[in-house]
Amino acid sequence: FAVPAAVLALQVAGTLVAEHRHSSIHLTVLDWLLLAAGPLALTGRRFLPVAVLWVTLAATVSPSGSPAANFSLVVAFLTAATSGHRRAAWAAVAAGYAGAVWLEPLAFGRPVGSLTFALVLGAWLAVLVVLAEVLRLRRERLAEARAARLVESRRQASEERLRIARDLHDVIGHNISLISVQAAVGLD
Repeated sequence: FAVPAAVLALQVAGTLVAEHRHSSIHLTVLDWLLLAAGPLALTGRRFLPVAVLWVTLAATVSPSGSPAANFSLVVAFLTAATSGHRRAAWAAVAAGYAGAVWLEPLAFGRPVGSLTFALVLGAWLAVLVVLAEVLRLRRERLAEARAARLVESRRQASEERLRIARDLHDVIGHNISLISVQAAVGLD
């Protein structure tokens, strides 16, 4: 619950700062509920990463358009992308981009974003996708290295058991030979 709580704190603080700096941002009760819905959904990110991703994406759509609501979306995207749900994560990125650039302005009567906004948002999302891929590859490499270490430790344990068995065989064989010689001497 630490990550959702931290994200909620970031989102609320960022929204309050944005509301204080820009007089054009006025949050309604619905906006505050949507702002809290994203971090609340993050509590299930380990069990249902794709569902959480889509819920957090839906929670970013609000008439006020507070940019701080995107923190939970970034966390949900990284979780989904690195846990093996890359297609869903990329689809959410595409849907989020289309929504932010074209659909939200049309739905809420705001002016459509400039070309600069579209390019900057596209670049930011590309960086986010690359970061997710780097994290996913790193996680896979760590898992492979862990599996290789496990195989190597099992191989070493097997070799050690084989060495102990050989030593035991040699000791028992030597003792049986000694008993045989002593028995033969006893008979003479």
